[in-house]
Amino acid sequence: MVRSLAMSGDQTARLGGRFAKLWAASTTSALGSGLATIATPLFVASRTSDPLIVSAAFAVAWLPWLLFALPGGVLVDRVDRRRLMIVVDWSRVAAMGVLAAAILSRRPGLSGPTAGSRAAAR
Repeated sequence: MVRSLAMSGDQTARLGGRFAKLWAASTTSALGSGLATIATPLFVASRTSDPLIVSAAFAVAWLPWLLFALPGGVLVDRVDRRRLMIVVDWSRVAAMGVLAAAILSRRPGLSGPTAGSRAAAR
């Protein structure tokens, strides 16, 4: 007999509302991370046609994951996971907010490679 991998209503009810909130927060965080990883090189590609700069932007977008995945796993094993997830996610929200504000301010050093080259060409 083949069993479905989907949970029945009874199993979902046993997990409780706290699990549903944790799952929603984790899913939203993962979606935001994926969008940021994809949006970074696309944003750079819209500002320049140099493939080296676009590929460097993609590499830089993956750099935090490469640097912090293993140490983060060790940290998660030693502290309260729920509290750590909340702190890290709010820190990421703040960092993305600062990045968005820097991009929207249109300062030459922050808005992309072409803005700096336009300022130098003047």
